[in-house]
Amino acid sequence: MKNLKITLVVMMAIVLLPFLAEAQAQTESKILSLTEITIKQGHRAQFLEAVKQWKECYIEKNGADKWGFWQQFQGSGNVYVLSGYNNTFAELDADDAAGKACRDIVRDFIMPHVEKTNYTISKTIPEVSNSTNKEGSVIYVNFYRVKNGIAFFDLIKERAAIVKEIEGQPRAYWYSSVGGSADSADYFSVTTFKDFAEMDVKKEGVWKMIERVKGKKKSDQLLSSGVSLIENSWSYIYVYNEELSRN
Repeated sequence: MKNLKITLVVMMAIVLLPFLAEAQAQTESKILSLTEITIKQGHRAQFLEAVKQWKECYIEKNGADKWGFWQQFQGSGNVYVLSGYNNTFAELDADDAAGKACRDIVRDFIMPHVEKTNYTISKTIPEVSNSTNKEGSVIYVNFYRVKNGIAFFDLIKERAAIVKEIEGQPRAYWYSSVGGSADSADYFSVTTFKDFAEMDVKKEGVWKMIERVKGKKKSDQLLSSGVSLIENSWSYIYVYNEELSRN
């Protein structure tokens, strides 16, 4: 994915001048690169066919990178997200002959259908995340822009510890953003579902569970602390496209 992202950015520079959620089944933090691509109205089919063409070219040229390809399920416009992991920032410097060999496809067949792109980097937070590698085709992502990152992270740790004590694992996978614009999220959490049907399965809410085990006073204290620290929050559902992914 990293190299498709880099190719997109490079080709945009040439023309105009690689949800999520792979599980954090590791103890060391990893780097997650996300490229959000908004497609021009009425160009969806052409864009998807072009991405398929790029993927076939990349594999044919023995490219080594892997990526996830996701569609934002709700909200305005046609939005897709490319996701990919790296162990270190140094890996972002790696040369990619296959990506270079296929960049004409990006310029000629992908970019004409793209309205805009947004590239972000974040890091996994294994200490407060579910440690199992749960696979699923649907993810629910909550984004948070906060007033005090340190205090908010302390709150995440405390809540995750309580959920782990009760259920054996935190429920979500947590990420912290690396840089970004003034309106970007500082943190986001990902909950994975096998499919949409699993979203219908009734589970006890986290706050109700904390209230049941730790008492209403503790639950209210954590909830009010969280509300006071959050400047803004929003959420989206993303659906995995297996055909255009490579994992």
